[in-house]
Amino acid sequence: MVLDATHYPFHYLAKEVQKLIPHSKLTTIKDGPMYLDRAMPKEFAEAIINFLSANKYIPYHQVAVLINGKTCVFCYNIQL
Repeated sequence: MVLDATHYPFHYLAKEVQKLIPHSKLTTIKDGPMYLDRAMPKEFAEAIINFLSANKYIPYHQVAVLINGKTCVFCYNIQL
């Protein structure tokens, strides 16, 4: 999943990033600012929950999330 916000300075690169990650999905939050996770936590969380819910069983995935210029890597094994 590539989570994007329309007011993020690198918004124009979101589609290119999505193309570089096989089988990824691009989700864009309209009017979302750079600090989307803090400014719009409900929309941020909903986007992630919707992505996870769309895949009833996700075996083992490694997810890299770029939040405000810092990369956080999550590994999870989850059944929803």
